[in-house]
Amino acid sequence: MVSGHLAVKKNRWYAILCLRHPDGRRYDKWITTGLSYPGNKRKAEAMLIELRRQHFNSHIWNAATLLSEYIPDWLKTRQKEISETTYSSYLQIANEIVRYFLNQDIRLSQISPHHIETYYQTLYERGLKSNSVLHHHALLHKALEDASRKGLIAENPMEKVKRPAKGRFIPHPYTAEEMKTLFAALQGHYMEVPIKLAAYYGLRRSEVLGLRWQAIDFGQETISIEHTICEVSQAVSNQRIIGRDTVKQKSSNRTLPMTPNIKALLLEYRGKHRQQNEHTATDYLFTDDSGNVIRPGHISYAFQKILKENDLRRIRFHDLRHSSAGILISNRVPLVEVQQWLGHSTIRITADLYTHLEYEIKKRSAAVMSDILFNHMEGSTNETN
Repeated sequence: MVSGHLAVKKNRWYAILCLRHPDGRRYDKWITTGLSYPGNKRKAEAMLIELRRQHFNSHIWNAATLLSEYIPDWLKTRQKEISETTYSSYLQIANEIVRYFLNQDIRLSQISPHHIETYYQTLYERGLKSNSVLHHHALLHKALEDASRKGLIAENPMEKVKRPAKGRFIPHPYTAEEMKTLFAALQGHYMEVPIKLAAYYGLRRSEVLGLRWQAIDFGQETISIEHTICEVSQAVSNQRIIGRDTVKQKSSNRTLPMTPNIKALLLEYRGKHRQQNEHTATDYLFTDDSGNVIRPGHISYAFQKILKENDLRRIRFHDLRHSSAGILISNRVPLVEVQQWLGHSTIRITADLYTHLEYEIKKRSAAVMSDILFNHMEGSTNETN
């Protein structure tokens, strides 16, 4: 759709369209709506939209642009607006889109809902889940929305594309007994402290690796979650590991109490850490032998290796966060307190993730009510007989 706006001239509404000559030069075309001013603004706006559609000519605007050319160029224009981690994930998706459309010679002005939905089908056939395909959908929607806004295409075809259904994720976290078994297996392991802290506080991987000694207050017995570590593609930054004084969202910035067990664990670890890293200047808790911050991918790998070596049920590292929440909820900790413990932005997120756990508590409550009311009544009846 071409760009345009309304103007008033001699008490009449005019539509002004921004058009192009065949050689690419721009010019403004004034078209009278025949509507008087003041009043009639809504009618004039509706006429403007229709006129913008009528005067669109994709062959004049950008006939040569291929979708595979447009997507990477578009992403570069957005790079400064988004974080390194978001850009890194967008870049990976954009590269997949480009690879698919590269040899199809589909021009930006020709892209249709059918092309997009066929692409989604190839993703499903590769084994991607609906939630992963949703990320591709979101990027394409933003990219083609910008193309429509700039007048490169008549309308955004994504408006007619069937949105992939969001899959409902039900975590399968560890029980309290499984967590105790894990903690016993971790004793003396070089990954003991970061994994225990992640499990105990329900920390995200980026949060536990982002812990610095300045965030550990042994006097006040608190741990502040205020810094994160992320890993980005080399195409985004030569510095693959990036530390940021930002967390996932405002509510994720939180201060947690340091219990006696955690305090003892950290004090012992600090003594060993200072001896091993006396020649490095880093303030991070968790570093490798060279004093470099541990990569997020490495802690996940090490965690899986620990589970395998100790014949423990396989879960993701992030499931430690769900395990922490599950233990709290199963022990009747109010949902709002679990929200604050995990740093969720709203209680609805917490409720949506752990509805199945709350239902288990309700089943136990139902069993208690049945035992008290119905079984008690049966007992009374037997005594009477």
